[in-house]
Amino acid sequence: METRTKILIEGYSHLPTYDMLVQSFNRFCNIIPIDVRCKLSRNINKCDIQWCDVLLLVRGDNPLSAYLAQTAKQAGRKVILFLDDDLVAVRSEVISFENRYCYKSLIKVINTADYLLTSSSYLGDKYKRNYSLKYVQINTDIGKEQIAHLPHLNKNGQIKIIYAASRGHKVFFEDLISPILNRLYDRYGKRVSVTVIGPDVSVNDIKLEVLNLRPMPFEEYRNYMNNNNFDIGLAPLYDTEICRSKYFNKYLEYTINGICGIYSDVIPYTIAVRNEENGYLANNTLDDWYTVICKAIDDIDKSTKIVENAQEDVLLNYSVDAIASKLYADMKDVFEYRAQEKQQPQCDRMYIKYLSKAVYRNILKCIDRYRQKGWKYVVKEILYRLKFSSKLPSHF
Repeated sequence: METRTKILIEGYSHLPTYDMLVQSFNRFCNIIPIDVRCKLSRNINKCDIQWCDVLLLVRGDNPLSAYLAQTAKQAGRKVILFLDDDLVAVRSEVISFENRYCYKSLIKVINTADYLLTSSSYLGDKYKRNYSLKYVQINTDIGKEQIAHLPHLNKNGQIKIIYAASRGHKVFFEDLISPILNRLYDRYGKRVSVTVIGPDVSVNDIKLEVLNLRPMPFEEYRNYMNNNNFDIGLAPLYDTEICRSKYFNKYLEYTINGICGIYSDVIPYTIAVRNEENGYLANNTLDDWYTVICKAIDDIDKSTKIVENAQEDVLLNYSVDAIASKLYADMKDVFEYRAQEKQQPQCDRMYIKYLSKAVYRNILKCIDRYRQKGWKYVVKEILYRLKFSSKLPSHF
């Protein structure tokens, strides 16, 4: 009978990063000899640590993750940290009480981990230099059933443009896209509309129709993208140290939804996108962004071919078999590891720990937001988060 490595995947909350990684590893179980158990950190107990050979922490920038990493390591388990962003830089770039709190936890996890699993080779090389941490790069796997739409651009019909990002990406849109929207309106009129999901962008004095939506839970977002038949997707990004460590997930998201992507001509997009072959690359100037968007609208045949090429690319190079097999080869010592009990794991009352840490962290967050934007913003944010959390799944 085949011996299978048991992997416990931990996340602090249901971020898209966590949910997507869980889905990928569940698919990997059919390709490589692993079994997976997925739980939020507040629901993990000592039986889960005893069950696993490997603890995989997603992001790890919170005290519960740090506590679990140290507990698992003391109990003779391998510890892996997954990052899709340079969280050390993110948590240290902006000085705030919350960031200091999260930074300390993340450093503890980094110092405990045996491996860094990351979607960015740039980030992996950086952490290898700075922390002597071995890393393996992993891409998101795409199955044929995930291709929700074939290209559907219409030469004479409406052109629906989408920009979907986290709220922190507001600056990219407002610096590189907002200033050219009136020029697009003057050229195309009401034929073109823009939807922004995530960032709360300013649309004052913009004549073009702009629909601004707040962030959505992962499944709701995926359904929204699937149901709205967008034509062109925008992915502006600066050429900075933090941005270079990001993943080109927008290329994959736009491609599976039959959307022609326009991306900043910077790492990480230049890793996956070949200009005018499987996407458009734009220099980070207003004139070039305007020119490239117009090119995508005016040459529908070319834009359609670009989407077709991109979908062929993801099916060939991002299949679950290809990703799982490469991951197994790159981390064979982990996937063949069998835990030998060194010490009885102690992680009881995790939910109580979670409540106390979460309350403390949210107090710090409220203080930070008050100092930045005042009490009205704090109240508005609390009400939004209460509404948002009610939509999250209660399992795990």
